[in-house]
Amino acid sequence: MRSNKPIINVYKKNNIKSEVVTQLLYGDTFKKIKKSGSWFKIKNDSDNYKGYIKKNNFPSNQKNTHKVYNLYANLYSSPFTKSKMKKKLSFGSKIKVIEKKIDFYKFDNFWIKKKDLKKINYKTKDLFRNVKKFINIFKVIFCFKVYFFQTIFFNPKLIKSKKFTSLARYFYF
Repeated sequence: MRSNKPIINVYKKNNIKSEVVTQLLYGDTFKKIKKSGSWFKIKNDSDNYKGYIKKNNFPSNQKNTHKVYNLYANLYSSPFTKSKMKKKLSFGSKIKVIEKKIDFYKFDNFWIKKKDLKKINYKTKDLFRNVKKFINIFKVIFCFKVYFFQTIFFNPKLIKSKKFTSLARYFYF
């Protein structure tokens, strides 16, 4: 079977309050071990983790041809920039290209920009290229945390307010 959702949490037990042991990305394959009510117990083919996912209609395995090579890739309903959808695939998601038009590739019922993909067997010569992509995100998060805590430190009235406690709960990582 194959994941057809951008991300699927795999739980230790057949309960959404259970610990998440791993995640399946779009195109990841897995084996169904058993059915338990509205859950499947599965074994992830890529890392051999076992766990539970919500029962769904998952497609059969396929030979993927490409993988998402940017932090995320927008999906489109047709091969035109104006047809951008709210759905995205994250880095490492795998697809099978079935049609090519201009700068877009079609897979399943979606289109994706060619620039967001690499062939499935692509190996980078710059081992740190992918790390650099993620470091920039962490820099933004770190700068935001520093700004947030400096604002609180220099504004003691804010600490006592109800707005602060709700903000702190929301932004505390």
